[in-house]
Amino acid sequence: MRQGDLARKFAGIGGEAPEIHANETVLLAYYLAAIKIEEGYRERTGDYEPFEGIVLTDTFLMNDNTRLPTFGPMGRNSTRVKRQNDLPIEVIVGNPPWSAGQKSAGDDNPNIDYPALADRVRETYGQRHKQVTGRGAGKSAGNLYVQAIRWASDRLSGVGDESARPGVVAFVHPNSLSNGTSLAGMRAALRDEFSDIYVVNLRGDAMKSGDEFRREGDKIFGAGSRNGVQITVLVRNPERDLTQPAALHYAEVPEYSKLDSKLAWLDQLGDVTGDEFRTVPLNDEHHWVNLTDGTFEQLLPVCALGSRDQRGDTAVDVHALGLATSCDVYVYSFSRTDLVARIDEFIGAYEEAREFVRLGVPIDEATENYQLDSIKWTDTLKQSLKRGEQLVFDESRIRKVLYRPFTKLWLYEDDRILSSVRTVSAMFPRDRDADRTNERTNERTNERTNERSGSLFPRTDPGTSSSAWRRRTTEPSSARSPQSIQPTSAQQERTSRPDSFPGGGDPHLGNVEHDLPGAGHRDAAGPRIDQGIATDPRHPAPEAILVSSPANRSRFGTLAAASLPDLNVLDGGGRAAPRSGRRGPV
Repeated sequence: MRQGDLARKFAGIGGEAPEIHANETVLLAYYLAAIKIEEGYRERTGDYEPFEGIVLTDTFLMNDNTRLPTFGPMGRNSTRVKRQNDLPIEVIVGNPPWSAGQKSAGDDNPNIDYPALADRVRETYGQRHKQVTGRGAGKSAGNLYVQAIRWASDRLSGVGDESARPGVVAFVHPNSLSNGTSLAGMRAALRDEFSDIYVVNLRGDAMKSGDEFRREGDKIFGAGSRNGVQITVLVRNPERDLTQPAALHYAEVPEYSKLDSKLAWLDQLGDVTGDEFRTVPLNDEHHWVNLTDGTFEQLLPVCALGSRDQRGDTAVDVHALGLATSCDVYVYSFSRTDLVARIDEFIGAYEEAREFVRLGVPIDEATENYQLDSIKWTDTLKQSLKRGEQLVFDESRIRKVLYRPFTKLWLYEDDRILSSVRTVSAMFPRDRDADRTNERTNERTNERTNERSGSLFPRTDPGTSSSAWRRRTTEPSSARSPQSIQPTSAQQERTSRPDSFPGGGDPHLGNVEHDLPGAGHRDAAGPRIDQGIATDPRHPAPEAILVSSPANRSRFGTLAAASLPDLNVLDGGGRAAPRSGRRGPV
């Protein structure tokens, strides 16, 4: 900023409003920002002036004047808000919130709801996504940084304002905008609304693995974020023909770069006129990276979503996403007996809440997660409670599932509890008679093994009932979801030796009782296991092929499975398809 312009932009001249504005929603950050701006002005001019352009507010809600207090110290803050709302804004720079929201209602940490902004995202990015892909946008479209870019784009000229005032938006945000499959509509809309787009991809995506992870290099913000980082500059120049799509200029940091190298490269890049930028041509799929020659789209798809008419010809006709529970620790267990105890306690807590609601307690109050030892309230469970559904324990709902490759668990299958199960469950119907027969066989095998070598988890009180003892060894309050548990160094050392974990299954799952009583024994499904190879001739034939592909569609991984799969523990994009001859829902 030139010295001669500093006073006008900082404080305004002749009663005019300042030209620099800042918003903060956290009080401490508000004071720190004000001090830094004021100190910067003092260093440049030698004079101290209070900065009148900063506002304590939620930027996404500041247009609602009904929420602004008009008295006391906050009244002055409200005056600043109204003044800023009345001013044209031509440059918006920031680091918007990155939160994609909680994974389930049980997390009790939802994003703040911005209904008007969410509607604008659907009306613009969502509609363009349907036009580009023929289907609705995914979860990424609800990320707060997506809403922030929508807000900033509208703020430059206002919703419905066709004057196309000049403006610039510059944000630091996750680089999913460049490669996210659910953001194709957003990429298309940005090309419609701006004249030039400059993208600087700093990589650092920690969600990847293997060599893909190493190519990402160091994370820009260290342990502060696992997302890759991108700088996006959106330019609207009315002198350009805005009926034409924006020119996209793309630069990316070299692969395998350390943090110091990334920062040095960014410093060398200088500005958007650097030679590192290359122009990305417009394509029908609105890809910004990993462009292809289009021949991939001509290949026969393995499977496709949508109605039969929309899908066209595919290699696999019947397929479904694996089941999703959103409450693994309550509905999964290595031990059938333990699972019965958990579900009994779970249903008891649910029915207690249902009685409270019947007596007039608000649902939001009745579903607070203060009984996590017994229950976690997910969206599906809350909907069941709103409908007044009565849950009654049904042992026939317990079945074997493939929790992750080569790891079988018992599951309590009830679509009033689980988030997503109906479609894939119809593809893998329960064989209840076989389940009961296998369970009786396993119990007899366990009893004989325990008589010979002692139980894996010996009872401290011989008079204690089996169910009470098993409940103690797998107390829900101390058990964690199998997805989140990491082995300790001691566990890793023990499990690196052959036969060091005689219980079989996953040694990282800690304090659980196994139905598998020794090395080389039969698992819950029946076949003999010898170093991971099924040798029992009664081993069931695979009933499905699990197909998993990364976002870049460069390779596929397949796995034959004989049990109902939970694909949520695999990489994104996984689908389950029954073997030839097994029909299910389309």
